[in-house]
Amino acid sequence: MFEIGSWFIEQFWGIITGIIISLLVYFIVNFLPFGEDVRYKAIFYRRKISKLILNPTIRVSYTVKTKNLEDKKLNPNDLLSMIKKKLTGIKNSNFIYIGEKGNASIFSCTLGKTEVEIILTPSYAVKQNDEEELLVDYLQCDFKIKECKYRNFDGHLLDLIQIFRKLEVNIEDIVGNWVGESLTCDIRRLYEFVGVLKNLKMSSLKGKIDGRYEIELYENKLVIYGSLETAMTSMIKDIITYYY
Repeated sequence: MFEIGSWFIEQFWGIITGIIISLLVYFIVNFLPFGEDVRYKAIFYRRKISKLILNPTIRVSYTVKTKNLEDKKLNPNDLLSMIKKKLTGIKNSNFIYIGEKGNASIFSCTLGKTEVEIILTPSYAVKQNDEEELLVDYLQCDFKIKECKYRNFDGHLLDLIQIFRKLEVNIEDIVGNWVGESLTCDIRRLYEFVGVLKNLKMSSLKGKIDGRYEIELYENKLVIYGSLETAMTSMIKDIITYYY
């Protein structure tokens, strides 16, 4: 009973503190003659404090695709069987085979406090010989973090990168290199889809980061196209903090 009371008091004062800080920042931003850089930082930290208190869920998925595999002449069942044997046969790999759903094979892998669902889905090409032969032309792999909260976003993303790299190394002799990488974060409403943008029925904003990554902001999700790297984690969290 005492623990519940202490937790309630802690949460209550956390919310009150957040409200006071937000009101103070609002006053500074809107009524004091500061420059744009100071205004940006004030808004950024107000939103960061709000998210630290509320700790919203961010649904994170990372998608990669192989290059064309048609030359390997792999039967879908044979390919997935080889991958299953490879991943689950590695000592201390943490890859666990869950089962099949449709034509996809599902695995899970846990690293630290991050549990990731891994979905391997082949697409088919039909080879016309004396009889039709079903072969794999591409393999798509989706990594989905089971539960990702704002406060631990950086750590979960770093774990996801390690899990992907581990899978990549262990099955590269079967499928080769991965291409077409994209990270999707499903989150709450975009702050900037209001006013003029809302009246124009804007559905997305698109741009480039450092000429390396393509980024798309939607009303309730962020998509970044490019290779997932450690350096991206803080950048992505900053975007989520300010715009969502």
